[in-house]
Amino acid sequence: MKRRIVTGAFLVMVLIGGAASAEMEPTEEALTREDLVAQQGMNRSTKALVMLGWMQLAVAGLGTVAVVASLGFSTRALKLTRDALDLQRTTAEQELRAYIGAIVPEKSINPDTNEASIVLFIQNFGATPTFNARSWATQSWVEGFPESVEVAVPKYETFEPERGLAPGQKARRGWHFPLSKERRQQLASKEVSAVFTWVYVYQDAFGSPSVHGLSIIMTGDGLARNRQNKGLAIPGGSASLGEV
Repeated sequence: MKRRIVTGAFLVMVLIGGAASAEMEPTEEALTREDLVAQQGMNRSTKALVMLGWMQLAVAGLGTVAVVASLGFSTRALKLTRDALDLQRTTAEQELRAYIGAIVPEKSINPDTNEASIVLFIQNFGATPTFNARSWATQSWVEGFPESVEVAVPKYETFEPERGLAPGQKARRGWHFPLSKERRQQLASKEVSAVFTWVYVYQDAFGSPSVHGLSIIMTGDGLARNRQNKGLAIPGGSASLGEV
């Protein structure tokens, strides 16, 4: 009886030891299966990382496009704002600058002194005064009663200094030129005409130079007939008979 118990115990120990050895040493098939599972997991992880990378690139690309579009919109908005400000400034200058008008209300011949007289009224119709004003006037004779007579305007620097005109201010200017008896008869018969020209140069409140001129052709008894001289050309200015 004792021998069997011992043998049985030995066999149990051997069997238990054999089972433990089998668990500690996996077979080649088990290793292959584990490697395959690990490789599949790594492959899935790699694909996920690649997909995540592409998604990040797409998001970055969209962000770049958004930034470029935003810069384009900002540049256009800045240009529109600048154009609007320029337009407002130009409009304000046009509304506020000085505008000079001139008329010749009085023309006469004094039989006692044998002189012809011309009285010119000028006015600033603008909202700001004129600065650095200069003026020039001349009178000449032509045959008949033409519609156009060329007038040579000298350099503006040679003009006589003038007083500036405040907004709404009027000024009176007068000129006299001699007439012989023969010239008076020629005027009365319209054989000749007197040509009177006046040019006014000034700067407005915004520093922009301006020129205004007036030239008229006059004939008849007492210089009663007159017309605008279309031959007056003023670079950068205006020529008129009457108000601007």
